[in-house]
Amino acid sequence: MSDKKKTTSKNDVHLGNNQRISTKRSLSTQSSTELNKTKSGSTSKRQKSLLICVVCDDGAHGYNFDAISCESCKAFFRRNALQPSKIDDLLSTDFSSLSNNQSYLNEFDWVRVRLIQDYFTEAVKLNEITGILSNLSTQSIKTTLELFHMPIHITSMRLISYIKQLNEFQQLKPEDQAYLIKLNLLTLCFFHLIFIYDPRTDLYYEPNTKDPRFSGKDWSKTLNKQFHIEMKQLRNDIIDIFQLDDIIIKLFLLIFAFSNQISLNQSSECVLIDINVLDIFKAQNIFIDLAYKHSLDHYGFRKTSVLFSKYIYKIMKMQQLVDEVKHTIDEYIDRRQLTSLMQCLLT
Repeated sequence: MSDKKKTTSKNDVHLGNNQRISTKRSLSTQSSTELNKTKSGSTSKRQKSLLICVVCDDGAHGYNFDAISCESCKAFFRRNALQPSKIDDLLSTDFSSLSNNQSYLNEFDWVRVRLIQDYFTEAVKLNEITGILSNLSTQSIKTTLELFHMPIHITSMRLISYIKQLNEFQQLKPEDQAYLIKLNLLTLCFFHLIFIYDPRTDLYYEPNTKDPRFSGKDWSKTLNKQFHIEMKQLRNDIIDIFQLDDIIIKLFLLIFAFSNQISLNQSSECVLIDINVLDIFKAQNIFIDLAYKHSLDHYGFRKTSVLFSKYIYKIMKMQQLVDEVKHTIDEYIDRRQLTSLMQCLLT
């Protein structure tokens, strides 16, 4: 009996010791975990506060395609990246196996690029301004109405002629063609006008034409002051990204000509519900592919990804500015005095 009691007491002692050791270990593990959480939490907070999106300069939370980006930019570009495209095949290529002198653009691509440039030259010729004695004359613009009657109207006619020459545009149904023109043309006009402005002379002028020159000071008196301040900043930002690369300019102009991005202030009069989204997307993808390959040739893979994102973001900002103009245009002019084309672009 005494032996049993001794055995029981020894077991109780061992059991108590084991429980105390187990409790100490769990407390140690718990405190260690909490300490790690605290450290990691403070570190992540510190890192998050230091990250800035390379596209829009907003606060960022991590990386997307090897670039620091905020949640909105990450969602936008990831959504587009997951779409099937020719670029997927390009990205699967072993870039390191290509020599520095080898172009990502093949011979057929270069033919397309040259045609795209030639089409614009032809579009300008088809819409020459007549009745001007000297191409050195400066045409004054006194009102917003005159802004839409002259430089914007001239540019819009040339851009329509330009886009209509493209085989990709011709293959779309007529209603889809009209939809894209109504949706995007006014933004394309302001995008093009960025590149014909000379800050040294403060003049807008289409090179190699007999067009009159339009003073930047006159432009600033139209619409509203804030619009011109923001547009000037966008111009500087856009040119700073790819400089005055004519191929990039033309290709991005066409990328947004085939854009199906519906604006927030768009009137239902110019919205077409039954559109062939896939046909439009395929056409747009051709120019995205060309622009991406051209950028890879000049800037390399990593830099191209960041530059592409910045460029698209800036043009989207421009679209927002133009949408605001459409929404408030009645404060500046009586749109009934405009041509039917200009009226439709402002709806």
